[in-house]
Amino acid sequence: MTRLALCLAVLLASAHAWALTESEFVQKGERVVAIARAVGLTAAEKIFAAPGSGFVALEGPGLHVWATDANGIVIFDLSGQTTPGTDLSHWANDDGVILMESIGKVVAHAQGGLLARFKGIPHPKTNRLGAADFYCGRVAQGAIVCATYAPDAH
Repeated sequence: MTRLALCLAVLLASAHAWALTESEFVQKGERVVAIARAVGLTAAEKIFAAPGSGFVALEGPGLHVWATDANGIVIFDLSGQTTPGTDLSHWANDDGVILMESIGKVVAHAQGGLLARFKGIPHPKTNRLGAADFYCGRVAQGAIVCATYAPDAH
């Protein structure tokens, strides 16, 4: 019985390991942008996708990283929801708010920033619509890299 309780405790701890506070998510987003700026998107994608990197956890909050060019065309999406070449430039939620326009306002300043609780984002595993946080920044040639996290997903 003690072993079972210990195993259950370890499983529960690992299941909640991806629960991030807003501050922790912002720090992770800042790292995503910094890495992409330092090594370029091609090399950064490999870093973000590496097992154990801490940048992809599709269960629970659906943490992942993706990038578009300056026109909103997907370069990579580690959630698997879109493929390279997908045009996100006009994608809007049910409220009619265009995601890339909202992200564009956030990344207008040099460092990038947080777009909190954008409604109507499909979870990468469950496909349920909910709110997600985005931390995005501009990189070379005006491309945008974002970390995405659904803090209320279970």
